[in-house]
Amino acid sequence: MSGNLAVSSETVPRRPGLLPPAWPVLLLFLLYPVWWLLGLTGFIWAVLSVPMLLWLYWRGSVRVPAGFGVWLLFLAWMFASMLALDDPTRLLVAAHRSSLYLSATILLVYVYNLPDHLLPRIVGALASFWGAVVLIGLVAIPLSTVEFSSVTERLLPAGLLNSEYVVDMVHVRLAQVHDFLGFPVGRPTGPFAYTNQWGSAFVLLVPFVVLAMSIRPKPWRWLGPLLAAVGVLPLIMSLDRGAWLSLTFAGVYVVFRLALRAQLGNVAKIMLVVAVLVAVVMATPLGGLFEDRLATGHSNAGRLDIYGQVLDGVKEQPLFGYGGPREAQGNQYLPQLGTQGAFWLVLYSHGYPGAALFVGFFLLVVWRSRRLRSPIQFAAHLVVLIGLVQMPYYGMLPAGIHILMLASALALRSYDRSGPADPRATTRPVLADAGRSRGGARPA
Repeated sequence: MSGNLAVSSETVPRRPGLLPPAWPVLLLFLLYPVWWLLGLTGFIWAVLSVPMLLWLYWRGSVRVPAGFGVWLLFLAWMFASMLALDDPTRLLVAAHRSSLYLSATILLVYVYNLPDHLLPRIVGALASFWGAVVLIGLVAIPLSTVEFSSVTERLLPAGLLNSEYVVDMVHVRLAQVHDFLGFPVGRPTGPFAYTNQWGSAFVLLVPFVVLAMSIRPKPWRWLGPLLAAVGVLPLIMSLDRGAWLSLTFAGVYVVFRLALRAQLGNVAKIMLVVAVLVAVVMATPLGGLFEDRLATGHSNAGRLDIYGQVLDGVKEQPLFGYGGPREAQGNQYLPQLGTQGAFWLVLYSHGYPGAALFVGFFLLVVWRSRRLRSPIQFAAHLVVLIGLVQMPYYGMLPAGIHILMLASALALRSYDRSGPADPRATTRPVLADAGRSRGGARPA
């Protein structure tokens, strides 16, 4: 079960602050388009994890969810595997990836310790983030060639901009234009670096939008369906089979769970909505685009080649891997090994134990949150399950891993207890914090 990392047996009062409660999380997601335009999406996670960490420090009592030790073992294994790095550039990239894993860890513990009354506000921020993803995707369709250097890109030293990894983080573009169907199609990317990141986030955030329609009816009861209707256009234009697959999986899973609870009326409503959407898509040019994409393999051969090289490489260094991605062999146009899916990144970078711990943590979250205890818990459970489906073919850094860790915190709250107590409540000490008295909590 959950436990206390640092505790104080005294009551922790709440103090008014200039910023709204849980403001670091709100800034992360509500202002994500701003961070993207500034070229900060690769760094803002670590920056805003600092006030979260300070709030946890001053709170006086910090709980962690069940299974958190598995994640800590993964972090330890990740740092140990970095000893395999033999190049300063690879070490710098690995350090940045490590900062993302650490900031995601802090986000999990922070959200896990927030009082219950703040959760609807967090859900609303995530739903708003999804709304921004949809709207930017819509704008990207007619403006697919728009791109420019961000403020961060202009301020970085020229030497850092020699790295494609760095440029992709700080350069702003609305879409990636591909012509593998025989004609150019602008596939939405903003507010991310790649189309696949756009598609991944689109689907991961959908359960929070549906949840917001329930617990924050104004304005989401009408805004959610409206954005969902127009969001079909950029979703199809993305040509992203992975997004289509994971969204279909999520729908089937929800119908299955509702059927088990004999909620046949809700099942019928979902089936009706899906039937209408499919009919509309297939009756428009989007239907032809959808069918053409399903019939065109495009990147299949390259992905299979990369996966095979990853498996062959890990056989040579099965325990700690290579510390990070490396160049593929035999084809200079192939992406680096370990960059075509979160699972493959962790496997190649950190070996079999690292991959087992990484995936094992999220499997544990799904298993422990499988019982329906609240709408928030089920939505979060579904998000983590979607993330597991996406891991073999989608990268999760930087945004995906943070969405998954936030969802893990929400999913495990109901498993460990009815919800974290209000920070004014007293909790039982486990590790005494001798010699230091904390009179109160700083505002979140």
